[in-house]
Amino acid sequence: MYELREHSRQIFGVRPEILDGALFDYPETQITKSEAEKRIRAFMAQEVKKL
Repeated sequence: MYELREHSRQIFGVRPEILDGALFDYPETQITKSEAEKRIRAFMAQEVKKL
């Protein structure tokens, strides 16, 4: 996952911080690009909750 994070802008068009949020609770140490992309889309679609 380090390589995906390192190149997140080129691969997914998002900052590394977005990838971190999308994969925050991912239990494995490896992930496919398609699974990461699916999780990024779901993460970006979530509504931001106000405190």
